Amino acid sequence: MILQGFIEGRAGKGHSIRAINVSLAYLKMFFRVNGFKGAKELEVKRYHQPSRYRKRPEYIPSQDEIRRMACSGGSIRNKAMILTLYTSGLRNSTLGAVLYGDIKDELWKHEIVRIPVTPKMKRVDPRACKGNILCYSFISGDAVHALREYIEQRNELYGSTENGSIENEEPLLACSSTNVPPEIRKHTSVKKSSLDEIVKRAAKMGGNSKMEGCLPALLDESLRVGTSKHRFGRERPRIPHGAYPAWRIRPIL
Repeated sequence: MILQGFIEGRAGKGHSIRAINVSLAYLKMFFRVNGFKGAKELEVKRYHQPSRYRKRPEYIPSQDEIRRMACSGGSIRNKAMILTLYTSGLRNSTLGAVLYGDIKDELWKHEIVRIPVTPKMKRVDPRACKGNILCYSFISGDAVHALREYIEQRNELYGSTENGSIENEEPLLACSSTNVPPEIRKHTSVKKSSLDEIVKRAAKMGGNSKMEGCLPALLDESLRVGTSKHRFGRERPRIPHGAYPAWRIRPIL
């Protein structure tokens, strides 16, 4: 069939499975509304799309590589962001919805800080707190120290109140774009596209040749490759075979 040949031709050109199946759905709908229904409906093979499918290869950096990325982030904020993503396991949208007031009391008292993940985060980002599950995450001492340094710097630059301190309702990690006025910038969370760009740039500056496959969502996978344990109130699938070199897997003490 001509249509089947067209679909197979797109597959031969390297198009993603998702793009091929979407094209097929559009074509079948076109023929259906033009009379090809019931016994006349076209039968075209559809390509199987695995769960969590991504055409672009994913690269899970090692713990040493992540620390080099943090030191090569380009700013104190980016260092704090990378270390927080790495040690907390938070989703991008959830990290952007964390407010300074959520962790202020613990940030300056403890070396290991708890981050509450609650449904009220959806007021900041509707995609935060997946499934409306109340849970907690924790960040390590390195991330805590980086956040303290960032907050002190931010107090000097964007002090919100008369005493120059950050307000509780401001995002923990704020936007740094100079295209946005300072009074708006300090109340704007970091966007997902910015997170992706920051991580890729840090990977490149840190000497990672596979930067295109290094994504924010993969940083915390370095801690638990090959596991499928419940963590922070959610279960994540196992890492696909081959995504992380077997010789680099080491136990967590």
